[in-house]
Amino acid sequence: MFLLDARRLGRLRGDGIVAIAMLAVHVVAWLALAEPVAALAWVTAPDGVFGERGISIALRLLALLFFGMAYGLHRREQRSASLFGLPRPNPWPAALAAIAIGIAGSLLLASVLK
Repeated sequence: MFLLDARRLGRLRGDGIVAIAMLAVHVVAWLALAEPVAALAWVTAPDGVFGERGISIALRLLALLFFGMAYGLHRREQRSASLFGLPRPNPWPAALAAIAIGIAGSLLLASVLK
């Protein structure tokens, strides 16, 4: 949705770099948390700060941070659209496509790792 909104605003090049950086940080964090590392034991250990679901919670917090960053980058344009009564694009087709792609990717990854 972030990239679709950036394309609509004509800022795809700059926001695309930010999106790639956010994706890279998320993948690196996922890889770092997936393998037990002593420095991250406070997150990944069953008796750590977040308990048994520490990795899942840490990645969700990171995703929430990225959502906040994306909101902050496009906040001014969204507020201007609300002020002037401009129509906003329908998010449902892109959201449903993203969900379907995510489910298909998870199933594909599970079948490959099996």
